[in-house]
Amino acid sequence: MNISEERKKLEEFWNKGFETDEEYVCDSKWVTDENFNNALNKYISGNVLDYGCGFGWELFETYFTVKTNSITAYDTSINAVNLSIDQ
Repeated sequence: MNISEERKKLEEFWNKGFETDEEYVCDSKWVTDENFNNALNKYISGNVLDYGCGFGWELFETYFTVKTNSITAYDTSINAVNLSIDQ
């Protein structure tokens, strides 16, 4: 596996995903799988850093499931960065 090529594929994927400024709303918990929720509670607490967060769905679920002090998200897509600046 060529890591540089894989990184390039991921950046291209997320650049395409963030081409528009379409808004997504998540106002409640949406994962009902108790194994997933138990794993979140077992392994995540305190301050959360998500590098390469994409649209952030996992962060929303973490927010609604786990008591955290803070959640910080970064994405490497230039379109994601530009959209966050515009917001």
